[in-house]
Amino acid sequence: MTNTMRVSNVKVSDEQERRPDIDAYAREVKTDDVGELMAELNIPDDCTSVIIRLHNLLGRSRKHVRLWLILPHPDFGGNAPLFYLHRGQPEVVDALLEAIETGQIG
Repeated sequence: MTNTMRVSNVKVSDEQERRPDIDAYAREVKTDDVGELMAELNIPDDCTSVIIRLHNLLGRSRKHVRLWLILPHPDFGGNAPLFYLHRGQPEVVDALLEAIETGQIG
């Protein structure tokens, strides 16, 4: 019998690594608002954790998240963050969000 425990709402067995899978967790907690926004902007599911992070940073405002994603951004050389999500490069957007959260840019 395998023992299991809950870590941040992610079920982890003894045989699994103890670090939760962020994307799996993000899919669990994705709100209707985030899901609808992702569908509207045709954002791939593997970007869910980035969108949830952005949603939380911007006060859970769908309108502000949408604008932030579609407008050109100077830290992306004038490209919109959505450009990188559609190209399968969520790590580019995630790196900027990390810098914002840690106060490295403002």
